[in-house]
Amino acid sequence: MNVSCAYGIIKNIVSDTYGKGCRMKRQMLLSKIQQKQLTYTEVGKAVGVSRQMISYIVSCRCNPSWKLQRRLEQFFGIPASELLAESEQQQQ
Repeated sequence: MNVSCAYGIIKNIVSDTYGKGCRMKRQMLLSKIQQKQLTYTEVGKAVGVSRQMISYIVSCRCNPSWKLQRRLEQFFGIPASELLAESEQQQQ
């Protein structure tokens, strides 16, 4: 596990523990995966990472490397800056 991924996991644990009432998500990435009716496993295979890494990226627990950002851009045809933008989603 790389340092940025470990930091993201710790950040989420702290956030969940102290209850911000929301959770960060990468909505555009999630939306594109759903539009194409793909599983995280299929996306991971297409860009060369595991299903779990895609899950971590979608839930903002991990930031993709520059190379992975480029592979995601090519796969989805959207700039990484849009695809990986973080937004808050209220927990219910």
